[in-house]
Amino acid sequence: MKRFIINITLMLMSIGCLSAQNALFHGADNAANTRVKAPEWVTPIVNEGDTAGVAAMNAMFVWTPAIINGTPAVNYTSTFTVVQLMPGQAPDDAIRRNPKVFEKRGLSAPQCLVPVNVARTMATDAVYAAQITVSRFNGTPRGNEIKSPLLIFTVNSPNNNTNSNDNTKHK
Repeated sequence: MKRFIINITLMLMSIGCLSAQNALFHGADNAANTRVKAPEWVTPIVNEGDTAGVAAMNAMFVWTPAIINGTPAVNYTSTFTVVQLMPGQAPDDAIRRNPKVFEKRGLSAPQCLVPVNVARTMATDAVYAAQITVSRFNGTPRGNEIKSPLLIFTVNSPNNNTNSNDNTKHK
């Protein structure tokens, strides 16, 4: 019965029906519950519900590490994924279905710089969504993944001197 509950919980998390924030994991070799908190965005700074502006010449993304039982996850790898949102599309639908504009796997630090040659190809009139997926943490096998909230952003043109950490909402 315990394995059935574990498998259902992991399945719901993998298809996005259950948030990784405050989720419980039951390790096969650990009978105690493990409390997990998903990574949170640090940079670019954005107010909830707003769209961040990112400079094409310095498209740096930073996040907090996943928290497991009150301490940062150790021995983990992260994947940073960016997709473009289509008009009227929900961000969570876009991150699951749209082609990846950029993806970097195997990150061991909670940060990623989108290469300038990639950022320059991103349309300044488009809206993008980014997400971090943490896997292989604290020695757990692949399949237990923690996903960050989505970060919605636009890319400022190289000639635009707008602060990349501007909190204004772009329309």
